[in-house]
Amino acid sequence: MSTTASEDSQRYQTILDSVLEGILTVDGAGKILDTNAAAVKTLGAEKPDLLGKNVEGIFAEPDKCLRHKLLNACIRIGGGALEYVYVDATGQRFASNDPFPMELTVSPAVLDGEKCYLYIFRDVTHRRQLQNSLKEAQKLEAIAHLAGGVAHEINTPSQYIQDNLTFLKDGFRDLIWVLEASLAMIDEVTPHIDKQRYSELHDRITGAELAVLVEEVPDALRQSLSGIGHIARIVSSLRESAHPSGEEPRPLDLPRIIDNARTMTRNQWKHCAELEVCPADDLPPLIGHASEVSQVLINLIINACHAMEEQGGRGKIRLSVDTKATPGFVTLCLEDSGPGVPDALADKIFNPFFTTKEVGKGTGQGLAISRDIICQRHQGEMEVTRSEALGGAAFVMRLPVADGLV
Repeated sequence: MSTTASEDSQRYQTILDSVLEGILTVDGAGKILDTNAAAVKTLGAEKPDLLGKNVEGIFAEPDKCLRHKLLNACIRIGGGALEYVYVDATGQRFASNDPFPMELTVSPAVLDGEKCYLYIFRDVTHRRQLQNSLKEAQKLEAIAHLAGGVAHEINTPSQYIQDNLTFLKDGFRDLIWVLEASLAMIDEVTPHIDKQRYSELHDRITGAELAVLVEEVPDALRQSLSGIGHIARIVSSLRESAHPSGEEPRPLDLPRIIDNARTMTRNQWKHCAELEVCPADDLPPLIGHASEVSQVLINLIINACHAMEEQGGRGKIRLSVDTKATPGFVTLCLEDSGPGVPDALADKIFNPFFTTKEVGKGTGQGLAISRDIICQRHQGEMEVTRSEALGGAAFVMRLPVADGLV
């Protein structure tokens, strides 16, 4: 049955309006030619208000969403075939100018013999809120998991600080008694010395073991200061790791992040592994969210410890930083000598809720959130492979240098 052009147009519009994603048809000059109902709703504008407008107006940061940049970001070649993927952008409502997170893909098309572009996008505010909630929940889970270890780490130096201070108190009590007795004798001295009292004072001085006190007191003070410093480092690491991440990325002090993760997880790895840190010198500038990167490292170290505990024996964990393996990126690699990840599971371990742990021992969120932090929040890359050096798993994370972030 033949149809008229008007009927075809109506059918075309009905199909467009039934699609949940917003769709904009844009000409070569960037003007919006057509739109569907979802785009109108998402952008908070009436259709006549959108038609003829420059498409850059739907973005909160138009300079980051120029057509050539979007096309380069959306185009992927997989298995020899061209495909288009969604990329992250920040849209804005027309009426209120309120920004919102969107996923967007742009592809060229030909309509009615004219070259144009299809902008297909969706508002992911709800999903981002859920992801942020999951991140915070996983962070709280990790902190709760470490709380017992942190308490143990704090208790150990506190104990010898208390012992040392008790020793100092008792020792100085003896010293004070000797000094007071000496002063009393000096005050009462006469041209003839009371030999009996002098003998008693001499015995007291000898019994107080002043030489021992002189030798031991400095050591006790040094140990106390060292213990207090250790407590301060633990508390500082806990505070930085638990600090909520802001929306604005900041310069990353990668060596400090690694040191904090090492300190926070010490009670986990000290019983089952040796943790070797191999940082690189002259790191290029990085920007991002320090507490989230720390969260990833803490999670990976804990996972490595669990894997080695399951196979028994004492293992090794190595955290290395490489600035040359991938140009434009700083590569973090966390390797262990555990059983590794089977090839059959390599594509699944980053899936939400996937876990190989027993019921009640894992949520299956740690690795999914870790990859989201590296890949989405920091526009980096993350993969798992086998460690050539240690034989276990190797989690490779690549963070773009500051100039590489868009």
